[in-house]
Amino acid sequence: MKPDGKASIETLRRPKFRRRYGELVLALAFGFREKKQLLFLAAVNILTQVLLNVSLNATAYFQGSGAAIHLYILLELLVCIGEAVLYVLLLPNFSKKYFSAGRAVGYAAAANVLSFAAGFGLAGLLPGIF
Repeated sequence: MKPDGKASIETLRRPKFRRRYGELVLALAFGFREKKQLLFLAAVNILTQVLLNVSLNATAYFQGSGAAIHLYILLELLVCIGEAVLYVLLLPNFSKKYFSAGRAVGYAAAANVLSFAAGFGLAGLLPGIF
């Protein structure tokens, strides 16, 4: 981050940064560059990912991995809707500049498609996660 709280292009070019913070890189592409915005987006993402994974693991434990895989799609959709609502309602409190609700919803959708694809890819590589 630069002193003004905005991410620099040099930071984005680092492969280590892109691997660990893919959704935040996506946030930067959507124009969310303020430090408070990025912290809020990260906090919401961490919260929803923890809830999603706890739900999937509990389902896999009690009902089997097949049920967890089917539930994964539904839960990811609910996470996307929940994040979009939170971003539209609360993200403006962390922003100095105006942004449209459409941008927040678009970011939530794109970030969750990215997350879903990464999760599905990991499930293929590491079948034991589900």
